[in-house]
Amino acid sequence: MRWLKTILLSFILTPGMAMAQVMEYSWVDFHGQAQTMSVDIPYDRLESAMLSGKDRVSQKSILKLSYDLARKIASQASTPAVPVSVAGAQGRFFFAVNGDSKDSDTAFAQALRHELVLEINQSPERGYFIFDEDANGLRPDYLALLSDNQDVFSIFARALMGKFGTDQPIELINQMLAFLQQIPYDDMLQDPFPMATPIQLLVERRGDCEAKQVFLIGILQQLFPDRPMGLVNLPTFNHVLAAINLDSELESRVLHDGKPFVLMDATGPASLPFGKVFLYHRDAVTTSWIGI
Repeated sequence: MRWLKTILLSFILTPGMAMAQVMEYSWVDFHGQAQTMSVDIPYDRLESAMLSGKDRVSQKSILKLSYDLARKIASQASTPAVPVSVAGAQGRFFFAVNGDSKDSDTAFAQALRHELVLEINQSPERGYFIFDEDANGLRPDYLALLSDNQDVFSIFARALMGKFGTDQPIELINQMLAFLQQIPYDDMLQDPFPMATPIQLLVERRGDCEAKQVFLIGILQQLFPDRPMGLVNLPTFNHVLAAINLDSELESRVLHDGKPFVLMDATGPASLPFGKVFLYHRDAVTTSWIGI
């Protein structure tokens, strides 16, 4: 990261320079053809994304925030008749309710847990983390990442359409899949925020399944703004898939809320064109569908 800070500071301090950094990308598509594409990212956008932002909130910080909020809620809810405390430590704790009825105590603890989830997800200190009740844990806030990076997706999508046109939508999707699958995989677990943001993925050319599926959906929203999409969280496999509404007989077709979707996997390094995925949500014990 130090090299990027030096480069960005030189951009800021050197007068008369162009206002955008030209990023060059290359990949081999599913036809075996080598492709190259240039994307112009404004310097100020690079600076704000790489040197500051909500992704600076670490998982350690959000775990401490969660624990502190839980203790506050327990203190406010506790009474002499029904004492409430927080048992355990940061990262693994629960509400302990000690009333006269096991069923009532359990229901009360569940209500307090729900209150805690709401407080976490509404906190301005949570950065890009969110508590997913379906997955029963913290995860990156994909919707916030998509919302905050619409400008980046627009820039990239325009470059993509400028190179490949718009006459063959499936070809556009396949070019995106091939591009992302060939970006080196990195789970980012050593970083404060364990997922590459869209600009970080473009600059550092690394990312995991979450980063790549979010980037894919961000571009597809630009290309097909009227189509429902989704991200499918598969905690069973510690994996995420992307989905787009399309009625077809492709191999990865699934139904969600009565509508047909095609699942996609931009993770790589496996070469999986549109209509093929390696893992299916039907094989997972638990899933959560994040509608876009």
